[in-house]
Amino acid sequence: MTVFEIIRVHTRTPPDVARSIQRAAVPHETVRTGGTVPADAFVRLTPGADVRARDWAVLHPDDRHRARIAAIAPMLEDDRAVSYASAVLLLRWPRIGELPDRVDVSERGRTRRDARGRSVVLHPLSDEDSAATRPWRVLDEPLRVTSPITTAVDVARSWSFRDAVITLDGALRQGLDREAALGSIAQGPARGSARATRAPDALIRSIARSGRAECSPRRQELRRPTAQSSSGRAERCAGLVVSVAWTR
Repeated sequence: MTVFEIIRVHTRTPPDVARSIQRAAVPHETVRTGGTVPADAFVRLTPGADVRARDWAVLHPDDRHRARIAAIAPMLEDDRAVSYASAVLLLRWPRIGELPDRVDVSERGRTRRDARGRSVVLHPLSDEDSAATRPWRVLDEPLRVTSPITTAVDVARSWSFRDAVITLDGALRQGLDREAALGSIAQGPARGSARATRAPDALIRSIARSGRAECSPRRQELRRPTAQSSSGRAERCAGLVVSVAWTR
């Protein structure tokens, strides 16, 4: 496990004080003549929050995203919660593919998705889902995360069928309430394509009947997916074998 820290310097900190903080955070030999620190000595997570580049280079992708979540935690007020792919990571559900460079955050009162931010992507959050958010800590930073049911609905309504297969199956195997998930997915507003919203509903119903994921090759072509989880298995889906290679 790599130990690292987030170096915080408030954007209003006087430049000489900011440079002093940076000098203290790197080895002495890194500091240039005149007391300056090379720009490439740090990786910027969000304005006012950096990680030493040497630490960042050896971090696992999951830990990099956790660092991004911790970096934006002070910006998260009570009406905001970590959500979507970022919540899937914190809940330790399996997934396919890489995590985004920006943190998914849902905000109560928002009516549309906003991907203009450099550090976060904002999503709408209903009053009901806001009330169900859970307190969490990432690298000792307090924040809130969408509930497992809300996260499952977000996955089902916005992700591709291939990605939702692995994540929802894993969530159910880890104890997600099957009937509550079914009901919420059926009632929730569509957040993705019609294909994306129909397929996970069929997937969960299939798991409810047989205890395993089933899919149709006519609906989704699966090409060597790689998932992240704490254990490994291969799921057989209507004649296709979804090989799941766990990296952690």
